Amino acid sequence: MEIDLQSAACDGDQPKVMKFLAAGANKDAADDDDATPMFMTAENGHAQVLKMLLAAGANKDAANNEGATPMTVSAQNGDAKGPEDAPCRRS
Repeated sequence: MEIDLQSAACDGDQPKVMKFLAAGANKDAADDDDATPMFMTAENGHAQVLKMLLAAGANKDAANNEGATPMTVSAQNGDAKGPEDAPCRRS
C-alpha cells in the first residue's frame, strides 16, 4: 500500500492519496532513495496533495539520501514559501 501512496503522491492524484491515507498507508514510507510521499509531491509541485499529507501528519522534514527535504526541493523549484504553498506543476 505504501508504494501505491508514493505513486499517487508523485502523480498528484488527490482521490487516491486520500484513499490510501484513509486505509492507513504509512505516510512517511520511503523508497530506495529515502524519498517519502511528501518529498515526491514537493518535487512535482502538487500543492493540494502536500496539504493533504501535512494534514495527515506526514514529516515535512524527512530528508532523502542526498539530504534534501520537501522544503529544500520546493525552494529549489522556485517555491520559496515552502511546500505547503507550492504551485502545481510537473518537473
